[in-house]
Amino acid sequence: MFTVWTLAKRLTEELHFKRNFSIRDFKYTKYDGKKVISQESIPANYMGILVDYLTRFKLTNNKKLAFAIPLMVYDDVVQQEHLEAMPSERLLDNIQGLDKLSVELAATLLPFDIYYRSGNFNNTNLLINEQTYQNTIQLVNRCEWFIKACKSKNGYIDTDVTFEGAYNDFIVNGDADFMTDRVLIDIKVSKYAPNENHAMQILLYYIMGLHSENKEKFEKLTHLAIYNPRLHSAWTYPVSKISNTLKANLESIMGYVEEEIEEPVDDLFDGSDKETSNNETFEINDESKINSDNVIEKVLNKMGISLKNDKQTRGEKKKDE
Repeated sequence: MFTVWTLAKRLTEELHFKRNFSIRDFKYTKYDGKKVISQESIPANYMGILVDYLTRFKLTNNKKLAFAIPLMVYDDVVQQEHLEAMPSERLLDNIQGLDKLSVELAATLLPFDIYYRSGNFNNTNLLINEQTYQNTIQLVNRCEWFIKACKSKNGYIDTDVTFEGAYNDFIVNGDADFMTDRVLIDIKVSKYAPNENHAMQILLYYIMGLHSENKEKFEKLTHLAIYNPRLHSAWTYPVSKISNTLKANLESIMGYVEEEIEEPVDDLFDGSDKETSNNETFEINDESKINSDNVIEKVLNKMGISLKNDKQTRGEKKKDE
């Protein structure tokens, strides 16, 4: 059994996959603005999750949806054992936006997200100092801008992307970050650029989407995008450049087709079956600027993420991977 992340790492160890689909083939775009890399008062993986949740909150304006996972654990675990703890409703009421108190309260929920996904609870001191707070605001605003810029004028934004109908005995779970009517988006809050594992990961998400209950949405996508708000940079790849051979091989590995393709895998990765030229580009929609009135509400559905004893089969929000 694999998660999407563990399968991506496994596949990129194989030379023929790395040769046919590489992060080097993505179009790199650096936007104006400084890198947001400085000493922060919370661990890097917690920072990634914090930015993720606050971005969802900003996009949906719905706190219960944005913080659904940690709130569920908070209610089930904390208040049963610590009756003196603040009720989740009161905690949520005090998260109003991106003010300092709201960010601090959101940070208190982060260990419960880690617990849900890994089974480990680390009561880390999550004090948000001023530098960390300012960084958080800038990173969230950048994520919001990029995600909104990736949709068409009358398009939609999905703030949670799961793959009901595509999970099976081989791939037990996995969920992407965001999706618009044009682009599947993975956010990486890291001081490093994405690597081959990250490129393969978003490709696997796309293929899962094509075999999910929402395949009609995925069939209309034009690009895959990895965005790093710290570096204020994006790596984009047109889905039309994904070769039929690569797609068929991955579908076979992932258990979506009963018969493998006839050609040997090792002979298929010379790049001759590319469907479009490398001149195909992706442009950010200039009409999509940050607009607090443009909010999309979507019922958060975390199907496919389960609390099992094997850590490898748990959910995989992978912000610092």
